[in-house]
Amino acid sequence: MKKRRKLVSMVDYILAIDWMGTAEFCKEYGIQEPYFTGEIESSAKQFLKVDCVKHRLFVQHAKFLNKPLNGAMLKGLEFHCIDMCGGHPQYESGKYQITNDEYGFYLQPYDSVDGARISKVMDLIGLEVYYHGE
Repeated sequence: MKKRRKLVSMVDYILAIDWMGTAEFCKEYGIQEPYFTGEIESSAKQFLKVDCVKHRLFVQHAKFLNKPLNGAMLKGLEFHCIDMCGGHPQYESGKYQITNDEYGFYLQPYDSVDGARISKVMDLIGLEVYYHGE
């Protein structure tokens, strides 16, 4: 089952994983901890496997941040469709509302008059947005 995680920048994601110890990382991501096999080479390969998993996670997170937004993606980021405004769906999560109009997605914070056009998942970094991921 995928865990609920806060959407963070690539740098924050890498640093969070990098600061974890090997045992902590293995427990958090459900992989087998490396152990001493009696041979240096085979024991070292186990640590390399953990590093390969970290690298794979980094690449997956980068691809996820670069994905274009769509309605299904917003629902996966815990936005829910609240209304249709002039035939355009509006999504809401916490303090933010997103309208999908003929020009794309428009983010409108409730506490501000200034909004912004957004097109990719990475445009939502910094908001209190969560997703279900590895």
